[in-house]
Amino acid sequence: MAMFRKLKDLDSTFAWSFLGAVITLIFGGIGIYAGFFYERRPAIDIEILSNTTVLDVHQRIGDLSIFYDGVDITKHRKVLRILLIRFVNSGNADILINNFDSNDLPGYKLNYAQFAQRPEIVQASNSYIRHNIQLTTQASSVVRFAPIILESSEFFDIKMLVLATENRVPTISPIGKVAGILHMNIVPSYLNERKESLLVAAFSGHAVVQATRIFGYTALIVVLLAALIAVVIGLNRLRAKLVSRIAVRKYIASSGVATDEDTKTIFRIFYRYGATGIAIAKELLADEGLRRKAFEGKITGDLGWLPWLVALRKEEAHWTSFGSVGRKFANELIRSGLLLRDSNGYRPNVEVGAKIADFAAYLKRTGKLPAEVTVEVYLDNPFVPDDIARLGRRLTDEKISKGAGKGS
Repeated sequence: MAMFRKLKDLDSTFAWSFLGAVITLIFGGIGIYAGFFYERRPAIDIEILSNTTVLDVHQRIGDLSIFYDGVDITKHRKVLRILLIRFVNSGNADILINNFDSNDLPGYKLNYAQFAQRPEIVQASNSYIRHNIQLTTQASSVVRFAPIILESSEFFDIKMLVLATENRVPTISPIGKVAGILHMNIVPSYLNERKESLLVAAFSGHAVVQATRIFGYTALIVVLLAALIAVVIGLNRLRAKLVSRIAVRKYIASSGVATDEDTKTIFRIFYRYGATGIAIAKELLADEGLRRKAFEGKITGDLGWLPWLVALRKEEAHWTSFGSVGRKFANELIRSGLLLRDSNGYRPNVEVGAKIADFAAYLKRTGKLPAEVTVEVYLDNPFVPDDIARLGRRLTDEKISKGAGKGS
């Protein structure tokens, strides 16, 4: 919950929404990759879908002979096999007719076998390929196909009946040249016919494998998320700093205030703590009761632990946390001379107090500081919603009771 409240606080603090910045970062990275690193190229995979024997005889039986086309293939130690292969454009760019080298058309060479019948097209991914593909056989073991448009993911299947050498599994080798393709890949898909389902692939493995998988993926997600959040926070802080400097320049130009050491101190607080810091510093310098409550018992030396100084803003009938600061902020006010220490506690630097009040008024006029802000000393974590709501109700009741007192 603390993480979600922090993200919500980031989203309300900066003019850019946190979600918008994340989306911008993601799509900006994709755009840079697509523009500078991503390259569209065609590719050809030759998938061997099946490679099986027509008649499987495990051992010789007497005078048994197997004839094909009038030839005893057992005598010549041959076997009939059927191969089904697929030519597919597995790349992300289309293959056009002018990509083919007419002197070296693409195709494949059959190893340890020769064609028993002419190879034939048995399937194609679209009617254009089915009606226009042309195969040419050479030397009873070579197939080439004529130039054709083969768009990304499109394919055609070739069926072959071959006479193969006994005890040797036929293989194929790619031949020919297509522009943009360095080499064609041979993919023996028939060796992986027993494919695992998505659930089996995702959850297979014993307990140690699963535990390692869960830990690794979780750690990777956490690291990536942390890196993304860090980048977005850094960008938002950089933007907030630029916006703050522009606001200061406009304030100096409109008010004509001199940039002496006092105003530089005020601007430094603004750069570091934003409009929240200016609101809290203004109230702390102006309200003696608030100072006494905040610094009670902290007269000498480092302030050590301090209660939270919380700025609350009014939204209709509700109060919400505008931001908070603590020990580091209070010590900075003292070191900068905005708060002066004496034997009775801390008193404000009146001259600087007037300047910081003027700057706070300017921030309210320009909408960078809510019109109604109340500063409270808060002993516990101010980001607990129930406690903020309880504090808001008390502030509302006090305002109502004050209004009733004035009316009577």
